[in-house]
Amino acid sequence: MGRYIPFRLHPFSLGELANRKAALNPQETMDLIFKSKSRSPKHLSMYEDLLLFGGFPSPYSRRSEQYLNIWHQERVEKLIREDLRDLSHIPVLGRLEMLAALLRGTRWKLTEFGRTSRRS
Repeated sequence: MGRYIPFRLHPFSLGELANRKAALNPQETMDLIFKSKSRSPKHLSMYEDLLLFGGFPSPYSRRSEQYLNIWHQERVEKLIREDLRDLSHIPVLGRLEMLAALLRGTRWKLTEFGRTSRRS
């Protein structure tokens, strides 16, 4: 890996994508999407893309599910390799990456770690 400067980037909001000057509060966001007076197909499409691809510039601008999967995988690897490495001394980061991969499919389910350990 080459040299780089880590730069914290927050995802776009619907207000930013709609070119609003001021931040939208939750009620204004809901009105922009669902109220018939201010609703437009453009805003609805932006909202759907924001839900599907997230608000980070790279995956949002490409709007490709294949690229989104690659981007998510790289983000998890960076999180484990850099952020966790800096916070603690973990001798085997590879196992933590394997745990993250196993847990990816169990997001909204109750996780049984005994079963997860047998899957690895």
